[in-house]
Amino acid sequence: MFSIKIADLIIGIDEKYDYVKKFCKDYIVQSDVNDFCAKACDDDIEKEYLAGSGRFSKPYCESICIYREICKRLPDYDAFLLHAAVIELDGKSYAFTAKSGTGKSTHIKLWQKVFGQRCRIINGDKPIIRKFGDSFFACGTPWCGKENWQTNAISPLVGLCFLERGAENSISNACPDEILSRIFHQLFVPQNIDSQNLFFALLDDFLKKTPSYILRCNMDESAALTAFEGMNPHPDST
Repeated sequence: MFSIKIADLIIGIDEKYDYVKKFCKDYIVQSDVNDFCAKACDDDIEKEYLAGSGRFSKPYCESICIYREICKRLPDYDAFLLHAAVIELDGKSYAFTAKSGTGKSTHIKLWQKVFGQRCRIINGDKPIIRKFGDSFFACGTPWCGKENWQTNAISPLVGLCFLERGAENSISNACPDEILSRIFHQLFVPQNIDSQNLFFALLDDFLKKTPSYILRCNMDESAALTAFEGMNPHPDST
C-alpha cells in the first residue's frame, strides 16, 4: 500500500499489481494519515478486463478500477471527475471537452505551438475539478490519456469550452441548455444517492461560476487564438 496526493487529497492506494505504483509515481507521498483509501476488488478487475476483450492487461485494468473508486468518493470533498483536456496559460486554466475523435488533443497542441512556454498541460483526459473556497480549480492526476499529458499541479479554472469541428473558427457563450446537453457525457456520476446529491449540488455551483463556451474550430493555429481571445475580455498579447 502507498499514498498519493491529488487535488490536495491524500489517498491510500491498496494495490495488487506493481504497475499501479509505477503509474502513480509522480504523485506518491509519504503519509501516515489518508483522507480515504481506494482498492479494486478482483471481480471488478476481471469485469474491466473482459469489457476490453482482453486488449488491456489486468494491471492496467486495476488502475482504471482504482480511479473509479477514487471518483466515487470525490463529491465528499467538493470534487469531481471531468473528461476534458486542461491547459494552463499564464497561471489560468482552460478545460476543453468534446466527443471522442473531435480533436481535443490536436487543439491543445495548437496552444503549445502558439503560446510556447507560457502554457503547460495540467491533464490531457481525466482531471479532477475541486472547489476551494468559492472557486474551482483543475487538478492534475496520473490518469491522463494515451498522450500521458499531466502535471502534478492545481490551477484556477477560468473557462470551460465545448469543442466542435468547423470550417471556420468561432467562439460563443454557451447557454444553459447547450451546456447540459453536452456536459453529462463527460462526467462520472456516483451511484450512491448521498454522493449523487452532493455531486449535483456541486455541479450546479460549478456551472454557475465557470464561464462556458462553444468553440467551433479548424486545425489552423489561429483556432488557439480564437479560443483564448474569446475566453478573455482583455486578452494579453502573444
